[in-house]
Amino acid sequence: MSEEEWETSFHQEKSLLLMFNIALSNHLLGMKLLSLGLQEQEKEQEQQHQQLTSLLSMAQQSFHTAKTYYRLALLENCNTNVVYVLDKFTYPAMINNMSHGM
Repeated sequence: MSEEEWETSFHQEKSLLLMFNIALSNHLLGMKLLSLGLQEQEKEQEQQHQQLTSLLSMAQQSFHTAKTYYRLALLENCNTNVVYVLDKFTYPAMINNMSHGM
């Protein structure tokens, strides 16, 4: 979204975009932490076990936060008389990403 589009958009559109971006950021963070956890799991040492547990816990929290924001974005947008569509991939992406959450 360009700066001009941002300035002329409705409050609901801005809220949806911000919630979606927060959710997506948490989703990507969760994926990164999960990836790091899997790398640590391959090392199989006692010290790495605590790191693995910590990484997986943080990944789970990130996925949970992402899912919460996806739901919030969908609910906020569906509770209005006008449904805002950022592009044709926004809602399928939200639903797809929610299905990956832990």
